[in-house]
Amino acid sequence: MADAKGPVLENSIRAKWLSQLCPDDLEIGFAPNKGQHPLYKEDKIKIISKYEPGWWNHYFMNSHQMKDVEQNYSIGPNIYPNEPPAKPIPTVVYSEYHKKLLLNKWGDYPEKYISIIPNIIDNELYHVGEKSNQLTVGWIGRDSPDPSTKGMEVIPYLAGRFPDIQFVMVHGNKPAFQHLWLEKELPNLTIYSQVPHDELAKMMRSWSVLVCGSKWETGATHVKEAMASGVPIIAAKVGAIPEVAGSQMLLNEMKWTKSEKDPKMLVWTKESLEKFALALDALLNDSSNYDMLVEAALKESEKAFPKPIAKLWFDFMYKCRELNV
Repeated sequence: MADAKGPVLENSIRAKWLSQLCPDDLEIGFAPNKGQHPLYKEDKIKIISKYEPGWWNHYFMNSHQMKDVEQNYSIGPNIYPNEPPAKPIPTVVYSEYHKKLLLNKWGDYPEKYISIIPNIIDNELYHVGEKSNQLTVGWIGRDSPDPSTKGMEVIPYLAGRFPDIQFVMVHGNKPAFQHLWLEKELPNLTIYSQVPHDELAKMMRSWSVLVCGSKWETGATHVKEAMASGVPIIAAKVGAIPEVAGSQMLLNEMKWTKSEKDPKMLVWTKESLEKFALALDALLNDSSNYDMLVEAALKESEKAFPKPIAKLWFDFMYKCRELNV
């Protein structure tokens, strides 16, 4: 599934690792939509029908996946917050920040039903590898459906400021609003879209730095994947990023404003863009700090490796069994 979206990729990684690490007193089956299949180790994963009786149903999305659900189910972490469940049920979120967002939307929803489970970082895919011969700065995200979130405008700004550095943008979908964030083609900027998951991992290993331009993040999985690949991070100190990349170069007092091209789009202010530039310049001109950030990134990323995150999922499953809602 070269065009698989983030939630589908996340679930494919869960299927791989939860199946491998499943304890003897649990049985886990996965019910993909028609035309979907696990990306990795499909022969090791139990595939079942969505309508097979006798299973506890967990819906990783809480919108179009759920129809006529009455009991024995749980949801998350891909949650549409404007659609709270009819009654409290076990719910998974990516981060403490994600949990606070949900509680703000759902009011007095009991916290005991909410479990924080970050995404698994597959260290068989994301690990240190050979760097590119050219100094390369990467970015991962998308510009639709919301052109504000991922901060695409940071990369053209940096590419203009640093013409001798190569910049790579990888979009999950074909860019839909490129006219809003890229005024002209730049010789040191390459834009990709819909890169297969395993190829993206190889590409990421070759980068020198990942710049995350996001204005908010609930999980920041791509940041953790870069860290596991030995790639230091520059990002704004927003959303869940301090939870997953506290050891990295996080920028304070960042501000955004309405775009002059489209007031519906929020963009970083010139002052904030310049903070990204100053951070990149400082990082690439201080080899000792760079090496320190690489080591810190590798160590911090281990918290999201398969075994510790799988344990959180298994504990969540035991909780579902106890609550029996």
